[in-house]
Amino acid sequence: MAGIWQASVLFAAGFLLYGCNNAFMVLSPVLVLDLGGSVVEAGVQGTAFVAAAVGLRFLFGPLSDRRGLKPVMLSGALAYVVTGPLLALCAEFWQVLLVRCAQAAGLAAYFPAATAAVVAAAPAGRAGSMLGLYRLVSSASLMVAPAAAFFVVDASGFGTCLTLLGGCAAVAFGLVLAVRIPGGAGAPAAGGGARRLFVGDAPAMAPVLGATLLAALGYGLLGTYAAPFIEASLPGAPTGMLFTFVGAGGVVSNPLVGWASDRMRQGRLFAALLVCLGAGLVLLAAAPRGFELTLCAGFLVGFGYFGSMTCVLSIVAARVAEERRVSALALQQNGIDVGIACAGAAFGLAVEAAGSAAVFAAWGAATVACTMVAVAWRAVRSGGKGRP
Repeated sequence: MAGIWQASVLFAAGFLLYGCNNAFMVLSPVLVLDLGGSVVEAGVQGTAFVAAAVGLRFLFGPLSDRRGLKPVMLSGALAYVVTGPLLALCAEFWQVLLVRCAQAAGLAAYFPAATAAVVAAAPAGRAGSMLGLYRLVSSASLMVAPAAAFFVVDASGFGTCLTLLGGCAAVAFGLVLAVRIPGGAGAPAAGGGARRLFVGDAPAMAPVLGATLLAALGYGLLGTYAAPFIEASLPGAPTGMLFTFVGAGGVVSNPLVGWASDRMRQGRLFAALLVCLGAGLVLLAAAPRGFELTLCAGFLVGFGYFGSMTCVLSIVAARVAEERRVSALALQQNGIDVGIACAGAAFGLAVEAAGSAAVFAAWGAATVACTMVAVAWRAVRSGGKGRP
């Protein structure tokens, strides 16, 4: 019962902080524009936030492994508590930029450590199922928090909304403070953080990071170029429905993949999900043939992408030593952020040269091909006996 209670509190705190993070991400660009900033400045604050989080994870990941999960989780929650009201006080772009960079400490510190805490709280043999449910909580927060935040902004303004978000983060801080967080600090001799991660864990982490980057590039491609492509191909179509179906795919896949990862070979499951993602991108190229195909493509991409990320977490939980687990999770989340952030620039010239449909089809096919080659190569190396 203690483990269930701990997990429930972690889920509640996670829902609040995922919700805060999602709300801050969608409100910050609008806040910059409301303060008189340019569209470029609105984009710069988001890029700076991601870049700061990527860098800070190299600090907080090893710190969690050495000092324990709870202090780092509390630090991350506190970052959201403080920066919410600070954003409400901002009157110029440079102030928003500084506060968003400080807020990146919350993203970098809390979420990798919280994921490791969920794994530690899970009953034996149930880590995948718990991670699937935890990812479902994050998906649910994405469906609720941005809409609620805009409702408050419309009713009472940015100041009230940003202050309330800080209050939600304070509730999450209290929950983390009140509960015993499983998973203590790693032994100094055993823990090596990010520097030593690839010494003993390279066979598990190198393919995981490569596949994470592959999936994140595909998801970033959809997020950047799908809406303009659909609007040009199907004028009048409800473009937002695509992303609703992407989210629905994630809601379905997170608990299902979490359950399956406890009961079947994770490598094969991961490969099947990447194939699903690639197939969705290929199908998206056929959007001009009918909006129904677009919705099916969105569901496939969401199912494959979010499911593959849940599977990645299960692989890390199963194959990386506990004293280096948070460092591994931090690196994996960096792979997601870098892949999504690079997708716009990486595919921009290709879209201009060949068109969105060709790029969607080509990258989807490349994702499927790379996955199949990796599966075949691993099967040959293991002689059909090892864990793929």
